[in-house]
Amino acid sequence: FDTTGAFINKTGGTDQYGRPSDDPDKRSNQFYVPLTLEYKRKLSNAFDLNVGARYIFTTQDWLDVYKTGDGNEQLLQIYLGVSYNFGDKEKSSIVYTNPLDDMYADMEEVKNNFDQLTTDDDKDGVNNFFDKELNTPEGATVDGSGKAMDVDGDGVPDYMDNDPFTDKGAIVDASGNAVDSDGDGVPDNRDEESNTPKGSFVNFRGMTIVDNIGGAGGGSYMPSVYFDYNSSSVSTANVQRLATIAQMLKANGNAKVVVTGYTDARGSEEYNKNLGMRRAEAVKKELVQVFGIDESRIETASEGEANPLAKGKNNINRRVDITVK
Repeated sequence: FDTTGAFINKTGGTDQYGRPSDDPDKRSNQFYVPLTLEYKRKLSNAFDLNVGARYIFTTQDWLDVYKTGDGNEQLLQIYLGVSYNFGDKEKSSIVYTNPLDDMYADMEEVKNNFDQLTTDDDKDGVNNFFDKELNTPEGATVDGSGKAMDVDGDGVPDYMDNDPFTDKGAIVDASGNAVDSDGDGVPDNRDEESNTPKGSFVNFRGMTIVDNIGGAGGGSYMPSVYFDYNSSSVSTANVQRLATIAQMLKANGNAKVVVTGYTDARGSEEYNKNLGMRRAEAVKKELVQVFGIDESRIETASEGEANPLAKGKNNINRRVDITVK
């Protein structure tokens, strides 16, 4: 419904009393009020159908610039048309939007968001509003967005990862173990000899090492065994590594090894020396009791916090290395 006002301007022709005027610059002005009633029907988000009536009322008889009396003048217009709505064609015109609906929608959104801010369905410490993984298993370590941690970035979350210290770029199985097709202890991504005979001693590149006394090469590579912080327990993530070590020892019956334990730099030097020895003894116990290796072939030692393998990488420095004597 429109009530916009306007001025009508008349120039020349007749004067303000309707009499002919010889002055072309003769002017008269008047104020008028239009009243409009319009019906709009939505054809699409872009087009509307408009049907309306406009009533124009003036206080003087000058609307058509001819005065015929002293009364008012009135004009009624009936129209039919189509209008085009500029903007995003996917969005409906604001004409068809009920402000109360928007207010109710905002209130409902606030309520839903509040509910999410106060609930944590998977109990991972991150509320539902910010949680990007709403079904994280209970007890799994998550980041600030609620996603399960994957420390080594191998695509297997830590709570499912048997080996959370996989080399970057290594191909892993569903349990997070680096794929080692020939079972020589060197993952495929670092193995330069992909068909090493089972039980052979290899170097860090997966190449077979043979010496002059029956195939047990001194200084040959064997997988390291890794430990959690301040722990000397052999985790299930190390089972495949121990199995590879046992295969090498069984295939080379004359070989003897030194099992050396290491720690990270936290703790006193004396404590770390003892912790390193406990780790070495734990690995020896596994090889003897689980895999049946003669304990006389295994010597244990500890370096404690000395000779870290990787500076600042405590998870790598907490390890046991195995070398052939």
